[in-house]
Amino acid sequence: MVVDCGGGTVDITVHEITNKEGQLKELFKATGGPYGSTSVDEAFEELLSDVLGQELLLQFKKKRPMGYIDLMIAFESRKRSCSPYKMTPLNVAVPFSLIDFYKRQKGKDIGSAVNKFGHRGISWASHGMIRLDVKTMRQLFQAPIEKIKEVRRFMIYFFT
Repeated sequence: MVVDCGGGTVDITVHEITNKEGQLKELFKATGGPYGSTSVDEAFEELLSDVLGQELLLQFKKKRPMGYIDLMIAFESRKRSCSPYKMTPLNVAVPFSLIDFYKRQKGKDIGSAVNKFGHRGISWASHGMIRLDVKTMRQLFQAPIEKIKEVRRFMIYFFT
């Protein structure tokens, strides 16, 4: 079984070694779906939409695209440092452009909005960062992991 976990997709295929020279026979064509790391990014964006407002986030992406890219790069670096064994919260740096955009659009501080959201796993950390606790970070990974496990269960069922 070969599992190719990419940015956009996860593909699983099964091959069999047919001789001593290492020739392969494909037993099951590659299958999978859009369960790669970008689906974790989408979950983070959905969370931000819930916290800041969907329309505000859409406008920010449209009017300050480089700021949005900076935000997602900051999230990407934190996402890559995740581990099932890590028990400390993760701080995602929020670019000044989003802090400023939020203030101009809503007339209030983004930090107070994050804290007012009422989700125990999300808070505003000092120096312009959104802090995600371990449970919240795991939830961002949950949907793609479950989809990958479904494909894997199908493959195991098919070959047993």
